[in-house]
Amino acid sequence: MGIEWYRNEMPISYEDQITIEKSPQYFVRDQAPYRIFKYNSTICLILIVKEPVERTLSEYAHHKLNWEPGIKKGELIPFEKEVFNSSGGVNTQNVNVYKSIYWPYLQHYLEFFQRDQILVVDGDEFVQYPLPVIQKVEKF
Repeated sequence: MGIEWYRNEMPISYEDQITIEKSPQYFVRDQAPYRIFKYNSTICLILIVKEPVERTLSEYAHHKLNWEPGIKKGELIPFEKEVFNSSGGVNTQNVNVYKSIYWPYLQHYLEFFQRDQILVVDGDEFVQYPLPVIQKVEKF
């Protein structure tokens, strides 16, 4: 919807403040790195990652319970049937799986941004030890 729409969605920030905005969708959207770079090529990005299997389970629950209207709990396709193919291998084409494979998305961001512009944060570490992680983010 354009940069002005986006700016209007942000809270008011004063000149001595930093605004932080988050969305997991930016990471997996093909055009996001280009659009972010076009907006501000010197921006600092924070990527919070989770253990991939836990992330896949979270995506499955979110996708099934929040984004598919009319589905009742008993109608959900079992997780195992969605993420494993018929030969027992991981189905990397499944939406719940491919969003949890971080490297292709990070590689795409690195086409636009320098590595020192991206801070990768362990989400589990953040939950267990928030203070040192927040300090690392503040320093970044």
